[in-house]
Amino acid sequence: CWKDRTELKGLIGYLPGELHFMEGLTGQEFLDLIEGMHGNDPEIKKRQITLLHSLELDPRQKIYKMSKGMKQKLGIVSAFMLDSPILILDEPTSGLDPLMQRTFLELILEAKKRGKTFFISSHHFSEIEKTCEKVGIIRDGKLLAVQDITFLKKKERQTFDVEVAGEKDAEVLRESGLKLKPLGEREFRICVDGEQDSLWKTLAQVQVKGFKQGFLELEEAFMDFYSSS
Repeated sequence: CWKDRTELKGLIGYLPGELHFMEGLTGQEFLDLIEGMHGNDPEIKKRQITLLHSLELDPRQKIYKMSKGMKQKLGIVSAFMLDSPILILDEPTSGLDPLMQRTFLELILEAKKRGKTFFISSHHFSEIEKTCEKVGIIRDGKLLAVQDITFLKKKERQTFDVEVAGEKDAEVLRESGLKLKPLGEREFRICVDGEQDSLWKTLAQVQVKGFKQGFLELEEAFMDFYSSS
């Protein structure tokens, strides 16, 4: 990597978790500086203008006068305007309001369609679910696992919301040994790891009034995986 560092830097766009700018510059002067470091390619300028419009950022203001959200937008523009094939983004939506978070996710999805690869570090599980195919789980600085999101949400644990007809049916569920979370007097959420034979055998013994299958949210699956590792 060190030998090929110049070439590699040209392939990677980066948005750090903590942004540090030359505060005396305007946003536009900073972007022009980055553009100049990459040869003043007119295509970079076109992408820059499009990104500024999408993120509703006026870059003429001095950076030291910008809010955290504005600085975050400036960082996003500088990372995306280079159109690098690989982008590393650390907490990319920090400081963005909900509307801008949605716009940012749309930028990622559009770039993915064009073949870009993203490595995203985030504590916002919803944005990971919407943008990524694989999740790396880190604990105490060590990579515990790399899994498909579908594996975490579907393969590892499923949920079933079940409503039964009577108290005797509810008692059968309570004594079944299944992992239950009460949702009502006779309604339960059943969490199943792996094989589902015991679930179906138990449900065959009761009168079911309502049934809904679901999957754990990524956050729940992550915490379940984290606590068991």
